Amino acid sequence: MNASVDQGIRAVLPTRHARNDRMLLAGLSDRFSVADCARAVPELWRRFAAHMGRVVDQTGDAAYGVRYNTDRPGEMEYLCAVEVTEFSSIPRSFTLLCIPVQSCAIFRPASIAALPQTWADIRDSWLPGSGYEPVGTQFERYGPTFDPLTANGDVEVWIPIAPSRRSGFRKDGLGVKNAREAGWTSGWTAATDR
Repeated sequence: MNASVDQGIRAVLPTRHARNDRMLLAGLSDRFSVADCARAVPELWRRFAAHMGRVVDQTGDAAYGVRYNTDRPGEMEYLCAVEVTEFSSIPRSFTLLCIPVQSCAIFRPASIAALPQTWADIRDSWLPGSGYEPVGTQFERYGPTFDPLTANGDVEVWIPIAPSRRSGFRKDGLGVKNAREAGWTSGWTAATDR
């Protein structure tokens, strides 16, 4: 392992490892360019704020942010959701997503403002030298103190992992990790818009 990767690994480490239970998520989603994330994701949370705590069959007081359908370069969909016990009573305007049981490395950003940098540090620094590869649906978990209107509160990044079958991640000619080859976007569970 080279010194720069080793230094990056010390910069971001999982706070713990855990398995998530199977989760049924329901909420609002939108597609936008990755370049628009800083503006579009908070706006989507503001739209979803009116539904939090009022979704039929909601369970628990956490909220979830999931990036999915990332197969078009420079675009992604993002889901703001809560966990529900079943899908049958959820409004047709909501997006539904099932996240299977997964073993995850869990990271805690210093703040919600640090979330984009945390994702980048996990992908570029921690993951390549960790001995793991991403294998499922990656998500953000916002705890009970999270306020989507102010973007304050506790947040965790859950990365499903399995022991790596390869010796490391290759970089493309620009020195950027090839996310598709590395599996960073593999295993996304498609959400259902009804």
